[in-house]
Amino acid sequence: MMKKLAITIPLILVVSLVGLIAGCGSSSNDGKSSTPSSTPSSTSQTPDYSNKANWLALPSSTKNKVDVFFLYPTVYQQSSPSDPMVCAINNPQMQEGAKAAFSRDATVFAPLADIYAPYYEQAAIAVLQLPLDQPQPTCSGDPAGCRGYLPHV
Repeated sequence: MMKKLAITIPLILVVSLVGLIAGCGSSSNDGKSSTPSSTPSSTSQTPDYSNKANWLALPSSTKNKVDVFFLYPTVYQQSSPSDPMVCAINNPQMQEGAKAAFSRDATVFAPLADIYAPYYEQAAIAVLQLPLDQPQPTCSGDPAGCRGYLPHV
């Protein structure tokens, strides 16, 4: 149990930092909406991680002594300037990219670990090109599914 906590706590810290670096922090909104055009799969803005459809990988049972909480890289790209800067977790283009990244990067852990990989809101890479004095888009709710993973620990 202590060994699992020793692994889990640093992973949660890393996940939190990744969320901040990805541009999903708080900022002023100036009345401009950064709400994604795709509707999240939950009734609130916070994704419902008790819904299995909101997970790219969610083990049905724990069979290994180690968990891997996998965060795929930013895969969301705006198809046109009118697309939202932040996509919902059920965005088909983002989910397709997430599946490709998962099969390329996370499956190496499968023989040794239970892999947890939530779908999560992503800011498009174009966010990095926004002027700093312009309101930045924000993600809502659970940073990269961290709280959704905790009940499995």
